[in-house]
Amino acid sequence: NIERIIKQPLLRFNPVYQAVGFLVVACVITNLPRKPIDISKPNIKINLPSWIHGNIATPVPLFPKEKAYFTKYGGAAAKAVYGENGLLIVKTSAPLRHLHSPEECLRGLGFDVEYKGVSHKTLPTAIYKTTATDGTSYRVAVSFVSSHGHIATNVSEAVWHWMQNPGGIWYTLQRISPWNPESLENNHWDHAVMAAMDIRKTQPLIQPTKF
Repeated sequence: NIERIIKQPLLRFNPVYQAVGFLVVACVITNLPRKPIDISKPNIKINLPSWIHGNIATPVPLFPKEKAYFTKYGGAAAKAVYGENGLLIVKTSAPLRHLHSPEECLRGLGFDVEYKGVSHKTLPTAIYKTTATDGTSYRVAVSFVSSHGHIATNVSEAVWHWMQNPGGIWYTLQRISPWNPESLENNHWDHAVMAAMDIRKTQPLIQPTKF
């Protein structure tokens, strides 16, 4: 009858053939080329300011861990010392891959890291106190800045902006100075970095880079 016909399978497959078919499909899937979709654009370069705040730049090579951390999927990173202060810049079109909290990298390099909060005295900035193994402490100030005019103090916020408006270039501006939370010199250094990088709050912060 009709009910019996409906309950019968339309096709009958040999279980051996089914097993072989699943095995073939699994092999194809596992051997597909692994190409992440959020790799940064190629040929991104960083030109560090030649001087900031009256001090000439002394370029410093990236540690192997830093180089792997910031440039594995494209993008670029560079750092330099300006007198008593340092500057690390990471530049990418794929912030999901390349923008990181300084906690992750600095702890990997052996520093003790303590988050101190957010400051809005200059750029919106996350402040960290880092302590080296010899007991020396540093102020690490981090801002994530986009060529579309967004500023973020953490990676989640930066990625959210990027997902709302893909494209453009994102920068990590990590400023390092001796630890002195009450010193006006910190603000002077941050303002000097903004001037050297041509960052203006009322306009797109960093002009888009053409490739």
